[in-house]
Amino acid sequence: MKTNMKVKGIVIGALIMASMFAFSAPASASYTYDGYEVKNMINGTIQGDIFAGYGDRHGLADGRIDGNRNGPYRTNYSVPNGNSVKWARLFVGVWGGRAVNCGWLNTTLNASGTLHYLGNVTIGNCSTLATADDDNPTYNQTVPSIYGTGNGNWMVAYNVTNNVSLNAWNNVTATTYTCPPTDLDGRIYGITLVVVYENTSLAKVQYWINEGNVNLNYVTPLNNTVTRFNGTAYNSTVANLTVVYYTGTANESDYLFLNAPNDTSTSPGNVSQSNIGWDNGSSYWRYQMDNRNVADERVDSCSGSGCCCDDNSLNSYGFDFNCFSKTNDSNYIVKDIINTSAANSNYAIFWRGRDDNGNGSIDSSWTASGVEGEAYLHPILAVLRLKNITLYDFSLMTPGTDGWAFKYQVGNSPGPGEPNIEFNTTEYNKIKVDDNDRAINRTDTEGYYAAHRFNISIKEATANINKIHVTWNGIGDHDSATDGAKMYIYNFTSSAYELLDTDTTTPAVEVTLTGEKTSSISSYINSGNMTILVNQTSAHTDLGEKSHIETDYVRLVVTP
Repeated sequence: MKTNMKVKGIVIGALIMASMFAFSAPASASYTYDGYEVKNMINGTIQGDIFAGYGDRHGLADGRIDGNRNGPYRTNYSVPNGNSVKWARLFVGVWGGRAVNCGWLNTTLNASGTLHYLGNVTIGNCSTLATADDDNPTYNQTVPSIYGTGNGNWMVAYNVTNNVSLNAWNNVTATTYTCPPTDLDGRIYGITLVVVYENTSLAKVQYWINEGNVNLNYVTPLNNTVTRFNGTAYNSTVANLTVVYYTGTANESDYLFLNAPNDTSTSPGNVSQSNIGWDNGSSYWRYQMDNRNVADERVDSCSGSGCCCDDNSLNSYGFDFNCFSKTNDSNYIVKDIINTSAANSNYAIFWRGRDDNGNGSIDSSWTASGVEGEAYLHPILAVLRLKNITLYDFSLMTPGTDGWAFKYQVGNSPGPGEPNIEFNTTEYNKIKVDDNDRAINRTDTEGYYAAHRFNISIKEATANINKIHVTWNGIGDHDSATDGAKMYIYNFTSSAYELLDTDTTTPAVEVTLTGEKTSSISSYINSGNMTILVNQTSAHTDLGEKSHIETDYVRLVVTP
């Protein structure tokens, strides 16, 4: 997709301009030649799923309607059934023709018969016509985010959380206009819809959604970029990686690696052509997606309906949508190379090519030396999805059904049913996520300790569990004695609590306690239930000095 896409300047009619600006106030647009890293916008866990698709239309086609062009660009999405939409975003790619060309993009979303005007955004700098550089938010979750880069490559991301309809067709129309005397090309690369939705009949899913617009190019040169899926990844039965590119060319190689090891001890941020290995003939195949040409102007044939099939079989000029659940090595699937043992250890690396002839550069069809990679390649989206995760927390459990929390105080030798006053709805909501919003209780009886107990219903068969790992986050505070907290797990075989972790930081601050069991798992599960107790370190004194416990978040991870 490296042709010089230019057309002659056309003046927008007053009627067209008036109708366009009636939709909403325009927003200006950002630009930088090398672009914007593909970085995380949202991540988390949900009982439900992630829909990602390009609709029923794909590939570069006209979006302009002024000057007798053939726009607008329309595509339709069949969004699955669910209980509610947690987060949704629409990504529209616009070809400008040159970095200095400018114009406007107007997008609407018709969801179940309700038309939503998503608004106008400015493509380029129409105020001066001198440069594409302009002020505009990027990575913004509320207003449209506009990423301009390269030779007029624009990506616009809209927040459509409150607009998308589940179990329905969602129809998107994108219209572009030029700003004279420049001549915005105005064609649309493609439109991608991503929806995070709750569905209580589905399994638990962990996800990361990363966006940006990197200009991998031979001019700078900028040969690779890294996108990170930070935090701790949980065990899962299925994992897949979805990526979207603009401007890829079918006859120019490029590469995509997931968690390819470095020969440095630092980080994936120091990747280079030497320390990633480029061992395409053996071990690095397990980390490589789709051999040597991911951005080949094709899309997965089934991704329009939200599935993931590793079958990029449909022609799609200048636009690539690929979903991978397997790697280049037939012995490995994506799940096999997800790192669940260390935080911040999962990442994908995009390369525009490889220096096969050893001349120190990655040559493209725009250079005289030959074709070793893409001249320009724009990764704009990466979605990592882990399905059927073995995670239990109160954002995924239903209080009173498969997860319980109890409060108040305990003595020196509490039983598995103490304390026994259940949290109220407000308190349950405070322990769903680690957000410094805590459920708080204190003692009123001498010799007692402020405590919270958590009872969790385990779905996995005990015989199939190799490890259980518990995390508690909160504060243990005392009016006068030792601050801190202790975390226990109940052993039903010995009928006693066993200490997992403790902390006595003074003065009291929010801390994280962790602990795990790797043997005799059946001793800690009774009739499918596991009991965790956290109490403050010091007892209520005879002078009325209280013991306090504050829970921010509690989590159980099971390793099958």
